[in-house]
Amino acid sequence: MTQQEYKGFHSLLQLGVWSFMLDNINISDLITSCYKTKKNNPSVFKTNHQGGYQSSEEAVLKDSSYYSLIVRLNNLVQKFFKNPIFNIKEMWVNISPKGSYNSIHTHSYNISELDSVSGVLYLQVPPNCGNFIAYNPLSLGLQLNYTPKPGQLLLFSKHLPHSVEPNQSDEDRISIAFNFSK
Repeated sequence: MTQQEYKGFHSLLQLGVWSFMLDNINISDLITSCYKTKKNNPSVFKTNHQGGYQSSEEAVLKDSSYYSLIVRLNNLVQKFFKNPIFNIKEMWVNISPKGSYNSIHTHSYNISELDSVSGVLYLQVPPNCGNFIAYNPLSLGLQLNYTPKPGQLLLFSKHLPHSVEPNQSDEDRISIAFNFSK
């Protein structure tokens, strides 16, 4: 696969973070689905989310309004990593109002998941809503601060330490996070 196959693709440093701009997704419909998920499902503690809302995985994976996104993400990741058996196994909604953030964490709790991938799709990204930060696992002092855009997909190893800065905006930051594995 070549870089030209994905509009807006670029690798962020050598930390194993890849960025894609997803064209032709209906961001406003996905935002509506996220708020519907929040209204109909309690918040859970998923990835060191401090304040705000995180859905359960079941709330998203069983909701048909996310199916076309799931298919698209599965196809993209399978093609990009040349692994036809990669599929989304976990997916959840993050709605982060002013002051909420994600402290440093990984998405993996099992060493056998060395070839697994995580991702986050940003839907609503107001100014000053907090950067995504990826840390070099060999030296947490070395990091990448990245300001995402609406429609931006970040992919990274489930083992990569990362965080999201506090939202300083009066608007919600909204994203959908997921884990792929075999």
